[in-house]
Amino acid sequence: MKGWIVLDIDGTLTVEKDKIPDKVISYLSLLKKKGWNIFIITGRSYSSSYGMIEKINFPYFFSSHNGATAWHMPKKEKLFERFLMKDTIYKVVEEADKFEIITMVWGADEVCYVHNKQKKCLSSFIYHYSNCHSVDDFVLDYYPLIKCIGKKQELKKLFNKIKNLEVETSLVRDSFNKGYCLLLVTKKEVNKGSAISKILDLYGKSFVIAAGNDTNDLSMYNFANVKIAMKGSSYHLLKKADIIAPPAKNDGIILALKKAIKIFRKDNLLTICYPLLIPLCLAHYLQILFVR
Repeated sequence: MKGWIVLDIDGTLTVEKDKIPDKVISYLSLLKKKGWNIFIITGRSYSSSYGMIEKINFPYFFSSHNGATAWHMPKKEKLFERFLMKDTIYKVVEEADKFEIITMVWGADEVCYVHNKQKKCLSSFIYHYSNCHSVDDFVLDYYPLIKCIGKKQELKKLFNKIKNLEVETSLVRDSFNKGYCLLLVTKKEVNKGSAISKILDLYGKSFVIAAGNDTNDLSMYNFANVKIAMKGSSYHLLKKADIIAPPAKNDGIILALKKAIKIFRKDNLLTICYPLLIPLCLAHYLQILFVR
């Protein structure tokens, strides 16, 4: 294994709502054949992602709900899940109701729960969930993700209300509803970065290339040797990135990964050569002493 390539979906692999370009999938397949592990992590639910990833027919890793769940694909082997407890969810929902925010709770069974009064509001957004239930109808005691939709200032108010709860939050742009943002709420310490950490513990630590475009991708950088940010990314990513990729609409991730792999090769060459240089340098030093 050469290492790990960890990728966000929306705005990184694709611009369109439900399609990863064939050209990108083909390139990732080539990298897999060359010994790279591919790990795709998204803030989306499993069900809303599946139509995008089902065309990927080589072995890879996939995590949904912002790192709460993970699978080995395409065999759909679940690797781990880290969920919010129901009492914590009720506290978040109660606070969210005080603001102009639509709150969706995602279940491990891929059922979406909202307040009955919010279902009509949800229909005005570009979200098509035929499986929406009322939050009063929870059937489980734990759920992977709460997705709050609203204006940025409203979501910031909610964040200030729930920041002391046992939750992890990420404020990101809503890719499909202009002018709106999403506050993604997961269990404490559950994020994309910690998902990488768990996968590395399970399958082995190695060189990591990570690419994203929004603030929920920032935690991935904590585990990356090479950090890629897409053009137009959040300022916080651009500030820390080693490589700025061309836009996703131009399949920019391909060029960025080629640059990242060149960095890997240089790093790998130094790792191999450095132990060989030590005895050579020592011999040269001794030769100088002997001549003197």
